Amino acid sequence: MSRRLCLLLLPLLLLAGCRREEPARTAYELYFQEADLTFSAGDGAFRTETVYLYDERTETSQQLAEALMEALLKGPADETLKSTLPSGTTLLSLELAGDRAKVDLSASYASLSGVALTLADGAIALTLAQIPEISSVQITAQGRELAYRERQVLNIREVLLTPEEDVISTVEARLYYLDQEGRLTAAEQTLELYEGDTQVSAVARALEDKPEGQDGLLPPLPEGFQVKSAWLEEATCYVNLSSALLAGLVMAGGVGRIAAASSALVPVMALLYLGSGGAVILCNWEWIPQALESIVACALSPAAAAGGGVGWTVAAARRSGVARGVFTNAAGLGASAMAHGAARTDPARQGLWGMFEVFVSTLLVCTVTALAILTSGVWDP
Repeated sequence: MSRRLCLLLLPLLLLAGCRREEPARTAYELYFQEADLTFSAGDGAFRTETVYLYDERTETSQQLAEALMEALLKGPADETLKSTLPSGTTLLSLELAGDRAKVDLSASYASLSGVALTLADGAIALTLAQIPEISSVQITAQGRELAYRERQVLNIREVLLTPEEDVISTVEARLYYLDQEGRLTAAEQTLELYEGDTQVSAVARALEDKPEGQDGLLPPLPEGFQVKSAWLEEATCYVNLSSALLAGLVMAGGVGRIAAASSALVPVMALLYLGSGGAVILCNWEWIPQALESIVACALSPAAAAGGGVGWTVAAARRSGVARGVFTNAAGLGASAMAHGAARTDPARQGLWGMFEVFVSTLLVCTVTALAILTSGVWDP
């Protein structure tokens, strides 16, 4: 009897010993779009789907971010949801730089635009927002930014679908504003941090407006000037400003400021360009005779003669000539005349400088450009 009982209990003991403890998993939310918006409750086009990831495979923020992106790219299991990402999109790379996640996707992501691009960006940003170390997301397609996107860096706080009235924290900061005489004056301010916000972005946002309780102080940024994004990487603060607004600051100063900016930037720009082109030519100096021969041969070839004779009409040739003249030396555009007219020097001397400018921009710059391209082997006639 005892032997039979032992034989019955032996399989049970073996099964109990073979049982393995289930690895720990954590639930995360993936953001997808309602497949049929007519049945949406009116709270937005996004709805979440829960996914469970093993803790042992997501020990670091890098591993967790990659796992969330891979799960998001697989699409939803619920048939009432659909992915905001184009079919076939794959993750090429994901890098965490400070509090920013740099996500590089395949070329199919570049086909998005308008509302579809906004929804796709939002789904990625909201999914990665579950990682505390991430406060901003930068999404590219094959390493290239999408030119038609208003902002290349997405602040998590701006993407979150929560009311801005939900202040989760405050921080005391000493900010510097301008007084009536244009001098910097310190002012103690209480900055409100919203969900997904950072102290750096809160400071940048506060400097765009007047300080609270300080009527005599003005914002240090010009009116209409906005900070596109701000982030912190390894104790270095990066501020993304609009180049168009910077150009507007120069134009707003009138002819005098345009002349001052041109006199400072144009010589440096010309020297850098000529120096870089000269370096390329020196590195390939043995190809200079062949490059010059190619220029002369192509210019005097029958194909070039035929193209110049019957290729274009007079109107097209005139339009092309004006465009190339403006491109090389700004002839007839009027910008050079504004800069030279504001110069405080002898008119004859300034006129000679204007003639020299055309010589440098047309003959030197164009010749250096042609030789740099031909000697480097980028284009083979």
